[in-house]
Amino acid sequence: MGDFVASRKALPRFGSRVFSIFVICTAALLAAVASGCRAPSPRPHEGQADATAGAHLSEFPDDSGRTPPVVLLPGPTSTGAQPVGGVLLVLHGYGSDGSGHQSFFPVSSTSGLVTIAPSGRLDKTGRRYWAANGVCCSFDAPLDGVDVTYVLALLDAAEARWSLPRGQARLAGHSNGAALAIRLACEHPERFSKVVAFAGPVDAVPASCNVGGGERPSIVIAHGRNDRVVPYAGGALPATIHPNAHPGAVALGAEALVASLRRGGCSMVGRDLAPLNIDGARPDLETTRRLFLRDCDGTSHGKHGVIELWSMDRVGHAPYAPTEAWRGALEEFFLR
Repeated sequence: MGDFVASRKALPRFGSRVFSIFVICTAALLAAVASGCRAPSPRPHEGQADATAGAHLSEFPDDSGRTPPVVLLPGPTSTGAQPVGGVLLVLHGYGSDGSGHQSFFPVSSTSGLVTIAPSGRLDKTGRRYWAANGVCCSFDAPLDGVDVTYVLALLDAAEARWSLPRGQARLAGHSNGAALAIRLACEHPERFSKVVAFAGPVDAVPASCNVGGGERPSIVIAHGRNDRVVPYAGGALPATIHPNAHPGAVALGAEALVASLRRGGCSMVGRDLAPLNIDGARPDLETTRRLFLRDCDGTSHGKHGVIELWSMDRVGHAPYAPTEAWRGALEEFFLR
């Protein structure tokens, strides 16, 4: 835990105010601190907050004690308000909430994407969670489908409000939120075009999951190799996360998760993408990326969904100080 706290002193330039909160969140998980982690509305996301839209999107029935989702509209242009061209749903990690993770996956003001960051339910320790799978993070109650239903209803409301086509939503999650994002991608692939899952604890991928085997969605699995909360190579979560954390529940490693997602009726052809310097605390290109493209007829093409693995050397549960390359890589994937 000391390594995570000490590293905050090195936070430079872009995004330091944003991602310092995630260093604190990691330390809080390891120490089982009951308070949630929150962040201010920071510079990396250039969208404009819209509390009215957040309240409107909370009007559909939900009695789980959630707070209204944070809504960030695309920034204005020189000619006025920019129309919304798509939805980016952002799912927070365990113990955080929508306001704490609203800019974990930043996009530029010209992306045309409206970011919607909802909050999960409260557990008995007062921390917010998503019921994603058997390892995380429904520690106080049986695993259910309430959060899946909630997120889909929120997406329905957003698509109706901005007259957006069904099936083109972008979805991103960190940690517990990444685990729910993968569950949503497997159970409802027709609703999403792109998914980014950062450090998601997943115990198993259902055999019925066809991510990468159909035309959508494409998915990025991103993970730090020095992650002490959700190990890159797989393993149990720290027992200090919650009194009821399941010691026998083991999360898949990042590479094993990608291999499980690659199942399907066609082979997956892999190739390397250009490495990136996503963590500005170091000058090197610490993030390697490998893309797997579906190949059904002996010819690789972009008609079907792809899977990418972004492996970050010397990065923990979140980048310490992400560079502009983080936003650029996310936006390139979301808008590809």
